[in-house]
Amino acid sequence: MRIALIILVVFSVLKIDAQEKSSRSEYILEKKMALKGRLLPTPIASTFGIGIEKQIGKSSSIIVLFNAMGYSVGEDAPTNSILALNPEFRYYFGEFSLTSFFTSTFIEIGNHSISLGSEIDAENYTHNKGGNFLGLGLLVGKNMKLGERFYLDCYVGPRFRIQKEEILEKNGNQFTETDQINPNYGVRIGLNLNYALSK
Repeated sequence: MRIALIILVVFSVLKIDAQEKSSRSEYILEKKMALKGRLLPTPIASTFGIGIEKQIGKSSSIIVLFNAMGYSVGEDAPTNSILALNPEFRYYFGEFSLTSFFTSTFIEIGNHSISLGSEIDAENYTHNKGGNFLGLGLLVGKNMKLGERFYLDCYVGPRFRIQKEEILEKNGNQFTETDQINPNYGVRIGLNLNYALSK
């Protein structure tokens, strides 16, 4: 009788533990790696991103994300095109899960090019063609669970860039090009769709 009672107690404890783990696994991202992507076309601006996130600790991960963005403020206005590679280290508050808050630090390595546009005097103008840049920044954000493997991560934070700018000046038939290095401050904001991969 005692043996049967002990077996019953042990079985009950194991069953409760298994139920807790099953419930917990619905939220904890145990897949270790996730694909990240974004495609948001609008009439004014379009953005595309693709990358991968790799968990390196219970509460941390590294991310490599490729971003492309283009925008213009008018039909005849210059078009801005940005291509950037963004390595990122992310720290999660608590365990790495589909619903966690996080903070991260990132580096930007990229190019910002600016087309001439048609709202200029064809004979006399000064045009900033843009150039390469190097930046860094901080983010805060949150994961939002969509399904067993799908989730969103949204984030916002300040960034700082050192931007090389090629300035083209035209005066009649004479062209002059000069290079400038300028600081650039801004805000990085984003939203990615994620798919957790198998271990």
